[in-house]
Amino acid sequence: MALLTVEDLSKKYNDFAGLRSLDFSLEEGEILGLVGPNGAGKSTSIKSLLGLIEADHGHVWFGPERLPIAYPEVKRLIGYIPEFPILYSDLTVREHRYQE
Repeated sequence: MALLTVEDLSKKYNDFAGLRSLDFSLEEGEILGLVGPNGAGKSTSIKSLLGLIEADHGHVWFGPERLPIAYPEVKRLIGYIPEFPILYSDLTVREHRYQE
């Protein structure tokens, strides 16, 4: 059984499909890299899973349990480095990580 499964994740911006029906699953110890040209939906995929933007459609399973997108268990599995990261000089590395 997969540790994380994403099924039919989709997001539209007005008439533009920013992400069309993304499906993948990860087993424990696997790493997923999203590679593609600008506009392929890489950032939209990650931002949707992290809850930074709201997906229009899709399902996420953490093991056998179906979870809402951006559920804390899903967030803990994702390492995300945005193109222009926001770092605060008065926080440690540990303090920058996701907190519930």
